[in-house]
Amino acid sequence: MKSFDLKEAIRKKRIIPFSDGPKVAPKEIATARDDLKDAKDVLALGKTKLATVSAYYAIFHATRALLYIKEYREKSHIQLAFALKALYVDKGLLPQE
Repeated sequence: MKSFDLKEAIRKKRIIPFSDGPKVAPKEIATARDDLKDAKDVLALGKTKLATVSAYYAIFHATRALLYIKEYREKSHIQLAFALKALYVDKGLLPQE
């Protein structure tokens, strides 16, 4: 499998510049917190499928905030994951786990 190349993803417009990212990152964090709270609430009701979906979106919005801080925006969920790895994991800012 070919490794992710951030410059190529930007060139192919899979990751796009987003200068307003740092301004809207706090909104993404707030959304992530709300989704995480929802996940906990519905899990307490025994609704594991809904809890899983809410938890996924909590992770998505928190990750998106990290990308926004770097002034980029994703075109898909998988590109977001690849960009997070390139911008944070590969640079030792976040653990692989």
